[in-house]
Amino acid sequence: AAAALLEAGTAGPAAAQAWLNLARGAASLGDARRSIRAATFALRVGAARGEQKVRASAEAVLAEAKSGGRAAELAAGGRPVPPAEGSLEWQLVRCLRGAAVR
Repeated sequence: AAAALLEAGTAGPAAAQAWLNLARGAASLGDARRSIRAATFALRVGAARGEQKVRASAEAVLAEAKSGGRAAELAAGGRPVPPAEGSLEWQLVRCLRGAAVR
């Protein structure tokens, strides 16, 4: 998907950030496979567009996802750490869970 966007010249200024947001959302839901895929796309698009902050963030998300993404859980004694109520992450999880129910 990222390669197609780059080849077509349609990877706009927000594309890498959008992929990065998807990677973070997937990670927060514990979906390492989707997190890795989206972070990889963010990295590719960010590299092609020279977006160093996005590249660094995508690399961090990739490292966390590839290591099992359990740092926060392990710090909490192995229990999942829920997002703070009302936070953007909380709203995203709530929205995605609602969409999955339909």
